[in-house]
Amino acid sequence: PDFGQWQAKELANSLEELLDTYNVEVVCGKGYVEIKLKGVNKGVAAQTILQKLSNIRGQPDFVLAMGDDQSDELMFEKLKSLYEPKPSPVATAHSESPRHHPPSPTDSAGHSSSVERPQR
Repeated sequence: PDFGQWQAKELANSLEELLDTYNVEVVCGKGYVEIKLKGVNKGVAAQTILQKLSNIRGQPDFVLAMGDDQSDELMFEKLKSLYEPKPSPVATAHSESPRHHPPSPTDSAGHSSSVERPQR
């Protein structure tokens, strides 16, 4: 493993020197060396794809993102910033309900309320 890591680092250093004048960056990850355009990452790609999809078909009902590497973190952060629920200015009291399911409209202070789907 140490020899492979050393080889990857040597390759990355050589590529950085060779490609210094180009608008690219060399990234070492878990088991790979990647050359990509500067400023482009999985977060930017996910946002671009979702914007184009939303323009054609409307907002998606849900987004599932999975990954197991540091390079996935920017994607997770971007998606969280795009789709994290915004705090509501209306305060509600919740009755005691099990934590294993999302609250239903009748969980709010014993009164039912309407839940609207976001505008498309």
